[in-house]
Amino acid sequence: MNSKILKSKEKNEIPIQHKHSLKTENLELGLSYLLKHNKGHVKDIEKWINKMKQAGKYNVAEELLKVLYLSKKINEYFKYALKILKH
Repeated sequence: MNSKILKSKEKNEIPIQHKHSLKTENLELGLSYLLKHNKGHVKDIEKWINKMKQAGKYNVAEELLKVLYLSKKINEYFKYALKILKH
């Protein structure tokens, strides 16, 4: 098998045919991390909405509801990206 080798600054050698799969794996890991991370933000935003309502800051709670909606939408896009990446 005569495959070209890529060399990084650390002198690690990676066969070129594996380059694409490594990028895909890295993207999958990155998207999974971002999804999990953003789910934590969703929980925090929900807590802040409740705190703002309890404090009578309904206008702030209303704005945070918009942020919550968008954060959940982002999670849907992360999930869909992971789904199509795996197929």
